[in-house]
Amino acid sequence: MDIVTCTQCQKRYIPPQYTCFKCGGTTFSPAEIKGRGSVDSFTTIWVAPEKFMDQVPYHVIVVTMEDGLRVTGRLGGPAEGLVLDAPVEFTEKNDIGYWFRLL
Repeated sequence: MDIVTCTQCQKRYIPPQYTCFKCGGTTFSPAEIKGRGSVDSFTTIWVAPEKFMDQVPYHVIVVTMEDGLRVTGRLGGPAEGLVLDAPVEFTEKNDIGYWFRLL
């Protein structure tokens, strides 16, 4: 999973990031992390914006990655087993956002 790291203090972020909240730096370098984490929170969307009506119901999840970064994304694939602390793996990033699957 692609991330960025502040070149001044090494704090890591999910891109895009323009200013480091820790040191105020504005220069970032690309980095990569393992794409595994666990579900911190989730919700099932039944009434969606018009653009996503054909995808209802879908699941939005908040994931804490193994390295501590938190990411909001969508759950792809079956939702059986979707509970708090469920292990997930990053699968792709597209124009909708980050996608994960249950492990």
